[in-house]
Amino acid sequence: MKNFKFFILSTLTFFLVSCQPDPANPLNQDYRNGVLVVNEGPFQTGTGTLSFAHFKRSTSDSTYAFLDVFQTVNGRVMGNIAQSAVRVGGYVLVAVNLAGTVEMLDAKTMELEHTFTGLGLPRYFQVLTNNRVALSDWQDNRVYVLDLTTKTVVDTAQVDAGPEGMAYLPNTPNGDVLLVACSGGYVDNNTVVVLNAQMDRVKTLTVGDQPHSFAQDPSGTWWLLNQGNPDWTTPANGTPGSLYRIDADALTASLHTTSADGSLHPAHLLCDGTGLVFISDRYTGSAVRMPLGSTVWPTVPFLSGASYSVAFDALKKEFYSGKIVDYSGPGTLVRYNEQGVALDSVSTGQIPGFILPESH
Repeated sequence: MKNFKFFILSTLTFFLVSCQPDPANPLNQDYRNGVLVVNEGPFQTGTGTLSFAHFKRSTSDSTYAFLDVFQTVNGRVMGNIAQSAVRVGGYVLVAVNLAGTVEMLDAKTMELEHTFTGLGLPRYFQVLTNNRVALSDWQDNRVYVLDLTTKTVVDTAQVDAGPEGMAYLPNTPNGDVLLVACSGGYVDNNTVVVLNAQMDRVKTLTVGDQPHSFAQDPSGTWWLLNQGNPDWTTPANGTPGSLYRIDADALTASLHTTSADGSLHPAHLLCDGTGLVFISDRYTGSAVRMPLGSTVWPTVPFLSGASYSVAFDALKKEFYSGKIVDYSGPGTLVRYNEQGVALDSVSTGQIPGFILPESH
């Protein structure tokens, strides 16, 4: 009996230990339990990468990171330039811009399930259902619908130039609609295209210059961040960034506030529950924060240092900032608490351009 009990105890101990993630082994991980960072990689040469960061949350835990889990797990590079990612239906999708592909990965293991090919310049995702995702694409100014069950492109819609971020609004008086921010891509534009459930255009909204990203606050209100048009010769003469408020029932957009500085062009809007957070300038700015209800454009950094990407984990109440150390080597992911105080950091791949928190 003692030998039997010892056998059971030993077997249970082995099982528990073997199921724990190994900080030294990227092949023994549950990649749902950490932060994924999409690194652009060098422009036109080299490859984008997908990094993983696990942060210590107990005395028996540890903080560690892997710089390129895609290549480590799948034995090949991802391609140039890695743009963005989304978690949906047990998968992680990664848009690889210049490669014209979307990599479909098992969310737990990072094993490659499928590669969507034949795309143009894929940019950002918007989840529609548990197995369907919209994808904006610059090359042909289209939005594609990817079906994760059949692993095919099942629908497409022509929109205005340079589609970027999107917002899915279900059950409006106009039915389910998809808002597509159209920045102009390689030219200038200032529209949001409204698509219905059949991917037909039902309306076009005029907004600020170069609309970029949406966020929803706890009241259900949708917000749109516009970058403004840059003037590369005289930066101060650029058009300033702005925030618009979207009326989901009427499908209208109204100006909420505008930056006073035409040389700064904000990006990456998110809501932390009580405020709107975004990067003050898309290339060199810091993450700033405007409380909900305020109309004063924020100028004081909320997260320390410059941010190239930013994200918020709504469950853990933590912010993450992707920082470029230089453009030829690894970057850094910094974790902050809800008040914007830096907690710790890990290394990432080159040019961390998009962050996917654990709870998203």
